[in-house]
Formats: sequence, C-alpha cells, structure tokens
Amino acid sequence: MTYHSSSGELAVWFSYDSRGADYAEEITDISCDSSVTSLSQVLPNSGYIIVEGNQRYCFWVVNYADYYLELNDMYFNPQTSCDLLSFNVDGHADAIPYYTTDGRRQVLDREIKLSYNTLIWNDDDANWWEQRMVETFAALDQDVEIVPPLCDTDFMLTGDRFLEEWGIEIYFLSEYFQTQAVSCGSTVEPNDFYSELGGWAPCRIVFKGYPTDAVVYRAWEMATDADFENVIKWFDQDEVEYTFMEAGTYYLRYMVTNADGSCKAYGKTYVIKVKSFPIRGDINGDREVNIADINALISIILGSDVSDYVRTRADVNNDGEVSIADINVIIYIILKGQPAVNTIDWVDLGLPSGTLWATCNVGANSPEEYGDYFAWGETFSKDYYDWTTYKWCNGSIEGINKYSYGANNINFMDFKGELEPEDDVAYVHWGPSWRMPSYEQQKELAEQCTWTWTTQNGVNGYLVIGQNGNSIFLPATGYRWKELFDGAGSFGTYWSRTLYMDYSYLSFSLGFDSSHAVCGMSGRCNGNPVRAVRVTQN
Repeated sequence: MTYHSSSGELAVWFSYDSRGADYAEEITDISCDSSVTSLSQVLPNSGYIIVEGNQRYCFWVVNYADYYLELNDMYFNPQTSCDLLSFNVDGHADAIPYYTTDGRRQVLDREIKLSYNTLIWNDDDANWWEQRMVETFAALDQDVEIVPPLCDTDFMLTGDRFLEEWGIEIYFLSEYFQTQAVSCGSTVEPNDFYSELGGWAPCRIVFKGYPTDAVVYRAWEMATDADFENVIKWFDQDEVEYTFMEAGTYYLRYMVTNADGSCKAYGKTYVIKVKSFPIRGDINGDREVNIADINALISIILGSDVSDYVRTRADVNNDGEVSIADINVIIYIILKGQPAVNTIDWVDLGLPSGTLWATCNVGANSPEEYGDYFAWGETFSKDYYDWTTYKWCNGSIEGINKYSYGANNINFMDFKGELEPEDDVAYVHWGPSWRMPSYEQQKELAEQCTWTWTTQNGVNGYLVIGQNGNSIFLPATGYRWKELFDGAGSFGTYWSRTLYMDYSYLSFSLGFDSSHAVCGMSGRCNGNPVRAVRVTQN
C-alpha cells in the first residue's frame, strides 16, 4: 500500500485488530521516498490507520480469497408457512466481517442477488401480472427467507458485487419451484340503478374472483355479519351473479386455498345493503302508505326512471300496468287502513324457531283446496311430470344442470343446496314475504306439533296443532307423476326448498298418510304442492 502525502510531511502508519484503535501499534518498517510512504507486506483481516498532521485515514483490509463465492446447490425447506419461504445454499457465501476503530464488528454487503418470478395484482385491469423480483442479501451464512412467490418459478442466485466489479460474476439456477402460496383479487359490478352496492330488491350484482396459480379450491362466502360467523350462502366458483331479493345487510368475500388447505387467502369484504317494500302500496319505501306514495306513483306514471322492481311494486292492483287504477287502490288502502303485503293469511304455531305458516297452499284460496302442483324448482304447474319435461335437466335424470352436488353419477356440480328466490314458487307467486319452507322448518313442524288425521269440509288431511293451540290444516293432496294424479285423499307430499345433497335428483319433502307424518325425499320431477312460510322482515 502506498500513501502520497499532500503536505509534504511523512505519514505515520499504525495497525489495529478487532479491539479497535485504542490498541493500535505503529508500523516501523515503512519505506519512504520523499512524501511517499509504502507498506510492502499488507496483512489481511487487519485494520490500518495513516496519520498525516491533523488528518487521519482509517481502513480495514479483507482478503477476498478467504470468502470466495461458491454456489453448488439450493435446498428449499418444507413450506411450513404460507407467508414465508426459506432455503439454504450449498456452497460458500459467508459474511465478510470488518472492525471499526472503536472495535465494532461490521459486515460488508456482498449484494448477492436472488431473482425469481411472482404475480402482482393490477387494479387497473383487474388481473394478475407476472413480474421478475430481485432480492439482495449481504451474505448466505444462514437460511434465506423471502415472501413466497405466487407462481411457479425458478430462482437464480448471482453474485457477488466484488466478482461483478472484476467481471467474473457467477450464478446458480435452481430447479423449478412449485409454489403453495395463494392470493386472490376480486371485483364487483353493481346493479344498473345505484352507484353503491345494494339498493331496492331485487338488485343484481356480479362478483368476480381472480385466484393465483396454486389455488385449487375457491368460494364466495355470504354472511349477515362482518366477521363471517353466520355464513348463509357459499358459492364454489370464481364468478357469481346473484340477485338479492330480501332486505338486509349482506357481507361477501372471496376465499381461496391450495390443494391441502394449508394456505388460505381472503379478498376484500363487500358490504351490500338491500331495501325492499314490505307493505303493499308503499311505493317510496318508508314503511307507510300515505299521500307521499300517491305522489311517487304519479311520478312513475309520468315517466320517472326507476328500477324494474319499483315499477312492479307500483302495479298495486297487479293488472300488469301502472296507471290511475293503482292510485285508487292506494287511496282505498289509506282509507281502510289495509297495509297488507298480500291477502294470504298466516298462523303463529308457537314454534321454537318462530316460523309462521301459511293457512293454505300456493294456488289455493282456502285451507282445504289442494292448490297447484309443481316440480321442484319450477314455478308453474303443467300437465305432464317426469324427467323429460323437468326444467333443470337435459331430458334425463343424469342430465341435471342446476342444484347439484354431483352425487349418483350426475356430472354437473354447482353446489347449490337451496332454491334461489327466482325458483321458489312461494316467492314468485306471493312475493318476497313468502318462501318455500326449509327442511329444518318442515322437520320442526312434524316434531313439535300434534298431528290429528281428520276431515275438514269434506277433505281428508291433518289438523296440525302448535304448542300455543293455534293450528293449520294440510289436505291430503297426493302427488302428480306423468299424467297421473295419485293418492289424493290418502296421503300428501309437500315440497321443501332444500336439496338432498347425497343424491341430487332428490329433494326434501314432508310426507304423510293417515297413520303418521315424516320428513323424507321425493324425486325432483314429481308434482307436489307447496305450503309456504312467511319471511320475517328486518
């Protein structure tokens, strides 16, 4: 090492070790030539101090040959965390230490580079883009830890900055790495009439999820609470087009997992607020029927731009038109104090669930009338009932194309276990205050009530008496199969809205004869009546 003095004075040289400058020793075998001093034998892993007058220069010398970079292999540790990937290197890339004049140990940054591909979510085009990432490490003397990549990739180690400076940089390319880490993005398309999510029911919203490469299972979860402790629906698909029919606040989020479920990720939570008209004649949705609803109706008649559902609700007399006749009906409701949703009566049987049961079947005008017969999930009656005429199949029992868990060799799966409102005859015929009963509601009716076989107004059936003494009458309607009308007066089979998931060609039903009543299953293409339950309004 050579030092050129700027003042013309000879410089004084010292050496120090890891203890710092307080233990420095003067170097005496320095050669001098005018203002130039030189040290012929430089020792590695040593500190040096050169003093020229009031100037002092301090440095540490490292022999790079003692720390030469060598890369033989990379070993990925089992991915025990979805947030962390670690690996170690077979080779030499140890930390290069040096010591300051106050005896502090420091490490030279070798700037070893690890490059790999991962996925980056782009909000602008709602898509994942593959991007090359570069991580730098001062040394590889311990396990290397990074955020796991979101796509399969190779890893390239290159280094270090000293070899790069000398033009002899080396590299190692790993075997192709298969990631287990997952993530997801999501988007939502609100309905046509409102800028925020929700609005007047029915409001249609499309939810789309975008999974990363390692995702195997995905689902949209719908809950009635922000913590998703009460999940009410689950959609096993990336895109969900859902029509909210009932009032309330709903929370949806997209969830993804890898093959064994060890890695899970959630998208953003969407809040949907849905309003509905719970009262007949309530056009403006304020839960009252008054002059304000007449003004709202006049505005609609004059051409005000409203949703299809608002226009439907404005047709108060159900004649298919919105006209002055509907104003007359609202005036009648105001004068008579008749804010009913519809003319269907219901009975509180004192059941633990609080379920309110209709007094007659869908399509009937009295408790003794049989009403109409429907295949499960269809909203119209017909003359012929079998699989060739069933709406939700391709002409045979193997061709079911909606509401299926893939059981019994059925090749279609949408994992819908309950009728959606648009396929619910009670909802379609009587409005959003009514639904077909669930399996649990039918089971409660069978187990919590007293059933007495009787004849009412000449019609056989059961008088079902609740715990509070109130009752409903269920006529023995029989059922429809092909062109046959079988069992009327002897037994009854009533649809629930719940699919029998083990065999997707069956749905739960409440059946009875003169000796007993039980919850069982029926073929979905059969024609059965429906006794509806009233939906509790929020």
